Amino acid sequence: MPLRSGSRILVCYEGFDTYHERLLLGHVKESQYFALTPDGDVYVEDYGEENDNISSVRIMVDDTIPPDLRRARLHRFTRPVPVERLEALRAEAEMMQLLHGHQEGAPAGGRGHLAGGRVLGGAAPALLPAAAVGAAAGAAGALDPPELPLVLAGAARPAVPGGGVVALPGGALAAGGGLPVAKMDSFRAGWTWRCAEVGLAGRVLGEKVSEASVADWKLDVLRPKVVVNWDGSPTFVELIEDTQYEEWKNRRAPLDARIMRVRTLQGKRFREIKDAAADMAEVTFDDWPLKGPRTAGWCITFLASQPGGAAEHHLLWRRAANLAVTDFGVIEHEAIMECIRQAVNYDQYDLSNSASFEVLVRRAQTIEYSHMERTREGFGSQNKPTAGFGGLTYEEQEAFAGTARSSVLMIAPSLLEFVKTDVARHSELMKSIIKSREYRAELQKKK
Repeated sequence: MPLRSGSRILVCYEGFDTYHERLLLGHVKESQYFALTPDGDVYVEDYGEENDNISSVRIMVDDTIPPDLRRARLHRFTRPVPVERLEALRAEAEMMQLLHGHQEGAPAGGRGHLAGGRVLGGAAPALLPAAAVGAAAGAAGALDPPELPLVLAGAARPAVPGGGVVALPGGALAAGGGLPVAKMDSFRAGWTWRCAEVGLAGRVLGEKVSEASVADWKLDVLRPKVVVNWDGSPTFVELIEDTQYEEWKNRRAPLDARIMRVRTLQGKRFREIKDAAADMAEVTFDDWPLKGPRTAGWCITFLASQPGGAAEHHLLWRRAANLAVTDFGVIEHEAIMECIRQAVNYDQYDLSNSASFEVLVRRAQTIEYSHMERTREGFGSQNKPTAGFGGLTYEEQEAFAGTARSSVLMIAPSLLEFVKTDVARHSELMKSIIKSREYRAELQKKK
């Protein structure tokens, strides 16, 4: 006996240990049902024993979890389905069930039906007078208009004034039941089956599915989303219109905050560092693992203002500080700048949201800070207090005037402020510890 509409079941797929909740919207035939998933997808799925992709199906009596599954991994609905949406989905499932029955060769019912199923790739439906439809159907030897099951392209089901009915796109009438197989096949032109799972081992989201894996589904207009056995592995696939592929992919897997959209130059991956600096969008993470300010974004903006970007900055900094290859941190600094160059130009990461690159740029700033005095000396005597300038350095004059010049030092002011505060705090702590030791030593002498 088929399960009633509104029943809830838990499904576990072969090779996985998570049970997925399904809300049944209607019965198709045998063990096939229209099901709503917690992600909002609706598709036809076979829950019978002959489906090798499913290892276990459990019925939720009174919508409660079976006792032996209360400690299992569950993918459930997080909130109730709105009544209006549920009723609309059930109505559409009923109409799609009628369409499916006619496609399987079932006899037409004794009353007229207006189906709310979507015709893939179809244009808007046209309204025809009932008399015109009756003439076309009579010429084809079909049923009378009141018994003619038709498909409405789209989810809406408007009332048809004056006894009119809806005609399929292209002037085709679904006389005798739904879309003929040849017509369904024509709707497949410009559509491709693609992998719809994110993070599946050995598969990439959007990867084209082999023809053999979807052979049984190729002509089924009712199943744009199915689980198939793809090279021995159960895989969730979806039928996607080729012109909508990029939009679908971005919707299915929105980009991580650490990844930018890929840009190309002359057919190769490439993004200018100036574009990267402009496109950065620093996101707040509640579990950010590092102490202190986030300086990667500031550093990328700084490098974008330097001629030649990250690689050239290393050469300019080394020349300004008059450093040799053997000096502290020089080779390490060069390697960090090369990492930044590749991450921006080729990998196209948003480094402002990367903790690993925050560690790298902090290290680069530490190295540059350690050679700060040599870098300042490289600019000449204008950095040193002189009598002609009232005993002020050029930098001190800039501070009073509120002006700034281009610096070769990549050290974020917020990081300097943090280091100063943190070091002062540690210094005060060490002073207290030393004084405490001295006090205890004096007490020991007096005893």
